[in-house]
Amino acid sequence: YITKYMHNKKNFVQSGDRVNSNKAIAEMGNSGSSVKNEGIHLHFELWKNGIAIDPAPFIKNLKLVDNIE
Repeated sequence: YITKYMHNKKNFVQSGDRVNSNKAIAEMGNSGSSVKNEGIHLHFELWKNGIAIDPAPFIKNLKLVDNIE
């Protein structure tokens, strides 16, 4: 698996670091937004064998927020 986290204000880990679920890996930011009022957000991707897959089944207590109209 490969995970990608984009639009961070500050990263606390580097590529290749081992991480676990009880430690923060980054502070979210608002870079890359084409909509000024989008605010702080996270662009997250999960890849397996070079193919992007739906990360939802892997995330506990997931609450989706979609403000696209």
